[in-house]
Amino acid sequence: MDYIDERYSDRFSLADLARRFSLDPAYLSRAFSKETGSTVVEYVNKVRIRKSYALLKRSRSSVLDIALAVGYNSLSHFNNYFRRIMGTSPREFRNRGAE
Repeated sequence: MDYIDERYSDRFSLADLARRFSLDPAYLSRAFSKETGSTVVEYVNKVRIRKSYALLKRSRSSVLDIALAVGYNSLSHFNNYFRRIMGTSPREFRNRGAE
């Protein structure tokens, strides 16, 4: 989790993480889910959205720039995950005053 928290904006896969820690990908996936209650992908997305929340709140950067800064390569992918986790789009979130 610390590794992901520090490198959330990097591109990496489950296989990359498993290699980094000399683990089998299937074992890492099971152990991570058991320990955290979420999959690796879910955890990475939660971290990225949490970081984007702060950027939307504190900066005037465009939503696209923020999406890229937190590790998404697609604005639509970012918008979908943001809406799924926060219940609103990034633009709506910012327009509400990022409360």
